[in-house]
Amino acid sequence: MDRDNRQDDVLQCYRDMKSIMLHQLALLQNSNDEEALQQFAALSVQYGRKMEELSAREPYQRNEEIRELLAEMERYAEEMEQLLQRRIDVTAHALQHTVTQRMAVRSYGNMDFQDAVPLYFDQKR
Repeated sequence: MDRDNRQDDVLQCYRDMKSIMLHQLALLQNSNDEEALQQFAALSVQYGRKMEELSAREPYQRNEEIRELLAEMERYAEEMEQLLQRRIDVTAHALQHTVTQRMAVRSYGNMDFQDAVPLYFDQKR
């Protein structure tokens, strides 16, 4: 009986982890704001705690339901990785664009910088 209870606890822990992953996936799919990323990070902490809980327990890989849960969780993790990579790419592109614009503004002598000397001179036509 004790072994069945432990197996049920492990199974519940995996179910909780799956639920956390689904919530994270929904956040990534439905929102692009900073608050969603903060919620994602908080859920990652909860997920980490569940992983620590599992590492202290005996593995039950023979259980078919656990194997199915792990396969689903792996698919969710792959999808989240792709969504996060897209966000990283968009953010990196926006940052590079901002740096380029800033460099161009400074090169032509931005009005906000009194000590700036223009590096480029356009020919008057």
